[in-house]
Amino acid sequence: MDNTANAPAGSAGTAMLAAIGVVFLVIGIGIGYVAFSAPSTGNAALNGTVIKYVESSNYTINEGAIKAQINAFNTVNALRGAGISLIYQSAKVDEDGLIEALVLDNSTGSAAKVYFSKTNKYISIMDATQPFPIDVVNYSIQMELAAAAANATAANVSVNKTDTPKVELFVMSYCPYGTQEEKGIIPAVEALKGKIDFSVKFVYYAMHGKKEVDENTRQYCIQKEQNDKYIPYLACFLNDSNYSRCVASVNISSTSLDACMNATDAAYNITGIYNDQANWLSGQFPIYPVHMADNQKYGVQGSPTLVVNGAEVSAGRDSASILSAICKAFSVKPTECSTALSSVTPSSGFGYTGAGDSGAAAQCGG
Repeated sequence: MDNTANAPAGSAGTAMLAAIGVVFLVIGIGIGYVAFSAPSTGNAALNGTVIKYVESSNYTINEGAIKAQINAFNTVNALRGAGISLIYQSAKVDEDGLIEALVLDNSTGSAAKVYFSKTNKYISIMDATQPFPIDVVNYSIQMELAAAAANATAANVSVNKTDTPKVELFVMSYCPYGTQEEKGIIPAVEALKGKIDFSVKFVYYAMHGKKEVDENTRQYCIQKEQNDKYIPYLACFLNDSNYSRCVASVNISSTSLDACMNATDAAYNITGIYNDQANWLSGQFPIYPVHMADNQKYGVQGSPTLVVNGAEVSAGRDSASILSAICKAFSVKPTECSTALSSVTPSSGFGYTGAGDSGAAAQCGG
């Protein structure tokens, strides 16, 4: 699964697709050839091949991975109430070297072809009998547009201004891109201490095993009951993920922490949900329910997702860029917004050495 967004409809969808075609051509220069065909103005459905992504490499069919992506598509659309469910039939390598999967739309019985890259990511869809809604196409191309779309969103997003901005960062605790964002945001949060309402929340599913489920709950409890120690704990954890050492080094009460984790587990049935593998997202990832309502409210899909005053915003993951993004939400900017912070993007994963790609907008999941 990769980045998804709510799909447009009608003429707005047409405009979105036209814009997407331009962006895809720009980012496609180094990765292959793209043919784009948009519907006529006002048409809320598409005929024929909408996006064709072509590379010269030979691809290997991995039916398990293809089925997982189709299941992910179905899960997301079920959450949206989109009413589209695809059933995998077969797959082959087409004349362009892409993996071409034949699927059926369970709701209509119509046939379609879904194209995958060599990494089995969902690239495009072609209707063999009748048009699919724009929602299908919008979903299919998001993972390839993530980096370009993030920059465009950052430039255009409108954030409500308040005296005390509410800053919510959604992550998976072991996601390398989530930890990258956290390393970037900590100096901004420290610079704005007392000026913002900051919290780290957790994406509604976990991709990194039981250790991530447990760490999510651990950090939730530290924030809930010993909040003044959370940032020092997080800064320590981001170094080497040694939570036991970090709990001790910042003098967190282990007794209180364990009690909170047990109570939270019982309140949200975290362990029970983890053990119920039949209901894991796409059959692969356990649901993490603690911040489910906030995930649904903001449409969170992956880690990291930054929400400021109720609006998802995108910015570089360096501290200076994050500070600038948050400060746009103040009714009157405090002097702390002029704090000089690093413009170097932190490395992904754990540890503070090295630097990351300043143009990257990668996520876990989404």
